[in-house]
Amino acid sequence: WIECQDDTVNTIALVGHSEYFMIMLGLEEKFHNCDVWKVSYEKGGNWSTPTLVCRLDLDPVPVPTIPADKISDEASTDDK
Repeated sequence: WIECQDDTVNTIALVGHSEYFMIMLGLEEKFHNCDVWKVSYEKGGNWSTPTLVCRLDLDPVPVPTIPADKISDEASTDDK
């Protein structure tokens, strides 16, 4: 499909699962979620080495930890 595009098309956005791109580009690791990478394509199926353009690094939301003995105490208190 890419090779059938006329010469005026010079940018194409591809969106998909990172494992697909890992296999397609011969990479060792998968991309992170929401990564933006730039690669060039030359006729004959030749891809350039990917260059990271943007990575959305979100800090994970902390999950509160409640000791198991507190959970059972709270549950028994609620029943009273």
